[in-house]
Amino acid sequence: MLYAPFSWEVPEHCISSVIQMRHFLTAELSASGLGDELGGTLRAMRAACRKFLNSVGAPDDPRKRVRSTRTPPSAWDLNSALGELRGVFGIHLARLAVQYGLDIEHELVTILPAPPDETDA
Repeated sequence: MLYAPFSWEVPEHCISSVIQMRHFLTAELSASGLGDELGGTLRAMRAACRKFLNSVGAPDDPRKRVRSTRTPPSAWDLNSALGELRGVFGIHLARLAVQYGLDIEHELVTILPAPPDETDA
């Protein structure tokens, strides 16, 4: 969901994946020993998941009952929310990789910010 082409995405699968990511991030945040910087990064990623779900509507979210009884989100709504989620995750994954010396999987590299070059200055 973070790197597949937009045309391959199924709204229900995306929503389910984001719910799972949000639960994972919440569980990690409840672990002891997280530093302020790592905790802040994980909270920002969790907030991006919440914003995605608020945008497209989670079927089990009582606040979104009206949305869940309608048709699934339009391709435009889904792609817009996915693009924003991928952008936020890409920035935070890049920060985590630099801070902790992590390798990023090939597929996830596609959502990382582009490195600056001389023409960007």
